[in-house]
Amino acid sequence: MKLTRRQINTLLVLGGVTVLLFIGVFFLPWVGCSLQPDYPNGGGGGEVEAPVIPHDRFRAPRTSNIAHLNWELNIGGSGNEEVIAAFKPGDNIIIFGNTTSTDYDFYGEIAGYFVAVLNSNGTPLAYRTSEGTLERVHMVTAVDGVEDGFILAINTQTESLVKKVSLAGAENYPARVCVRSTLNPAIRPFERIVDIVIDDSNSNTAFHAIVEVMSEQNQNHKRLRVALIDRNLNITHNEFFTTRTGYSLEYLRAFAVGNTFRLFANARELTASGRSFLAHYEWQVGGGVNDNHRVISAPTNILFETIDIVPNSPIGGYVALIRTQTGHASLLNIRNNFTTSISQLGNNFMTNASLFSGGQNLYSFKRQSGGAGSLFRSNKIDAHASSPISGFGDFHSVNTVLRAGATNRTIVVGTNNDTLFISDIREQGVVAQRSFEARGVSIVQTQYLEGNGILLVGNSTSSGGAVGANFGGQDVWIAMVSI
Repeated sequence: MKLTRRQINTLLVLGGVTVLLFIGVFFLPWVGCSLQPDYPNGGGGGEVEAPVIPHDRFRAPRTSNIAHLNWELNIGGSGNEEVIAAFKPGDNIIIFGNTTSTDYDFYGEIAGYFVAVLNSNGTPLAYRTSEGTLERVHMVTAVDGVEDGFILAINTQTESLVKKVSLAGAENYPARVCVRSTLNPAIRPFERIVDIVIDDSNSNTAFHAIVEVMSEQNQNHKRLRVALIDRNLNITHNEFFTTRTGYSLEYLRAFAVGNTFRLFANARELTASGRSFLAHYEWQVGGGVNDNHRVISAPTNILFETIDIVPNSPIGGYVALIRTQTGHASLLNIRNNFTTSISQLGNNFMTNASLFSGGQNLYSFKRQSGGAGSLFRSNKIDAHASSPISGFGDFHSVNTVLRAGATNRTIVVGTNNDTLFISDIREQGVVAQRSFEARGVSIVQTQYLEGNGILLVGNSTSSGGAVGANFGGQDVWIAMVSI
């Protein structure tokens, strides 16, 4: 049968549409998220009932007759709140977190992640919520001529997003980019963003979004993907990281300096033994992956799990806090050439451990079973010369460690049951310590302010002592103390 010219043109058009549809399906794993603008500072507006009692969302913080506690405030509703990060870029305090509440401080908002703005005296100025679960927040400065702002990593039921929130308003800036690549994400979210890594030394470099990729057959079997995102929030490259057959990657930390991106993960065997090693990946942006499948072992080939890892500046390399197969806490010194050496932090069995970097020193906390903990200090140049700090309180956990001011001074915040401790540590040991009754408090972030003021931001599950109120299950608690 001979086709007419019109029929031929129609077939050509249909063929072109088919090719375009095929291309669209082929690239669907990378563009499967909605594309409409989304400005998180737009508020919620959900229909909710009024609080049972009259409530002033913009109330002044509570003053306290407890010595050295200047003021404190809880933020929340009848649900649960969790603080993710807090910043004080100028006169105001900016708090990011997640909430399931739609009443009290979040009346008229929707459950999701929130941004709360307080003035320097602790009085709330604004609350905003948006859909999703906030995983990580980074502050950035003067990006492409836009005012200071924040980069957010968010997971929703159907999307994994990187968002830009500008303090001056996000209307003139691309607000979001989707980094999830799973087909049919609404059916089963096999991917979720777990971190954003930014080179703090160079604000013009790209962001690295770390995405956890779970196997559809076994969600305990994970690999990692890094999406390189430019300052206009466009994904410019994707790089997958895998490890040995039969092992799953559990993300630990990543670092970006210039064009070099380094990722560390626990490579855990998918067997009953669950043994793990530390896996390292180095990616030269624009140059591909180097040393893929590199597994870092301790000198004696012991089996271990890495709890945390920090850069060992100024000499280079990294120091990792590890738990050995016998349960002991040890420091693993990883040099620039990736040779390693190990030192054990005492002989006690470890039930709680953490690693912090403050000034020129490393601080590692270890608690033995059924007892108080010990805080060890190491000079970064010789990470294995660790010694316990004298005068350290009976901490059961350490929440934060930070360097205070220009002097060699470190502020350590920790808890022991319902008591909150704040220790001022110098070279000679603990020179001052404050303690408050603070039931159910866990401090997430500490910031030193001039004049010996210390801003504490964390979570609280009850009221009593230094905590003046509680609205629901878990609230966000903010306090200003002096030491």
